Amino acid sequence: MDIAAILFAPSGRLGKTWLEEKAKGYLLNLLAATTAIESNTPISRSVHRERPNHTNDHSFPSNHTTAAAVYTRLAMLNREQIPMDRGVRDALDAGLLGLTFATAWARIEGGWHYPSDTLFGMALGTFCADFLTRAFMGLNDPCPVTRLRARRVRVKRTLRLCPGAG
Repeated sequence: MDIAAILFAPSGRLGKTWLEEKAKGYLLNLLAATTAIESNTPISRSVHRERPNHTNDHSFPSNHTTAAAVYTRLAMLNREQIPMDRGVRDALDAGLLGLTFATAWARIEGGWHYPSDTLFGMALGTFCADFLTRAFMGLNDPCPVTRLRARRVRVKRTLRLCPGAG
């Protein structure tokens, strides 16, 4: 598994050796995953939300869903750097997102979490993966925001003080 993570880790900006860039990508993936998953412990200890099955008070947020979301987003970010057919890309993304949603649903259905526990876990995992990878890897954004050039348009305004006045 680690070998696959290293091979598919993005290389970032050009100019360094391939191995150094792969190591950097792998370490940033590891940092993002560790940050997301380890952030749950202090949150859970401060919230003290009882689980639906009443086993303990560590329901919020869901560690399993956070882990699934961070690894899904990392895989999607890494996949964005590999040129491939749009249909293949969409199928891979659907499969990855499906695994995350299945994990969340299993945690809810099993009585271990409330829906908000898993939704927060998804948000936290996605944020950590996206922020840390984009902040430190310098990846190309596959969906750049289209910049529209604004034109000045003169609008003639007529101020009517009385509705019936000309």
